[in-house]
Amino acid sequence: MNPLDPASIAAFITDNAGYIAVILFLLLFAEAIVGIGYFLPAATVLLSVGALVGSGVAGPVPAFAGAFAGAILGGEANYRLGKHLSERLPDTWPFSRYPTLLTRSQVFIERHGGKSILLGRFSKPLRPTIPAVAGMLEMPVARFRAFNAAAGILWVLMWMGGGAVMTATSGFNAEQAVTISGALLLVSLVVAIGAISMDRWRRGRVD
Repeated sequence: MNPLDPASIAAFITDNAGYIAVILFLLLFAEAIVGIGYFLPAATVLLSVGALVGSGVAGPVPAFAGAFAGAILGGEANYRLGKHLSERLPDTWPFSRYPTLLTRSQVFIERHGGKSILLGRFSKPLRPTIPAVAGMLEMPVARFRAFNAAAGILWVLMWMGGGAVMTATSGFNAEQAVTISGALLLVSLVVAIGAISMDRWRRGRVD
């Protein structure tokens, strides 16, 4: 298996569908870490895995559970890494090679606060850097965790859920397809609104 080739990874997962939770957890955990994430095509793989779920090749519960856990705990580990390295983070790749990436990540976090974790998850250049920089800047742990969990869930739902819906709805009628897509959208909105509301509530208590 070539870990840099989405097709190769998808084929490996297909051949080892019984271990899909473990495979997705390891892939998404590694993809969330600064210095590693740029090399792993996690989003493309999630879309392919979603197709496997939609076609019945892979079980939805272990697939989504492994993906959620990997994305969320990977973000947490990245945050802890940035907090641990602190002032040494600028000397760590990729920031040592591309210092403007660190500057842009700092500005992005200062501008958007906790929402930067949510927004950064959907940007490949920012996904492996924002949590680490948030740790370096000592973003409150509770705020980070709320947005990190929401971001991980929404991101997985968008890619893997999208792949599953596109595949599954090919055998459904239009009304069923709309119902499934609407359910995914509703869950996504609830998660996002919940994270933002929790952050505002916490800020209100601090103020």
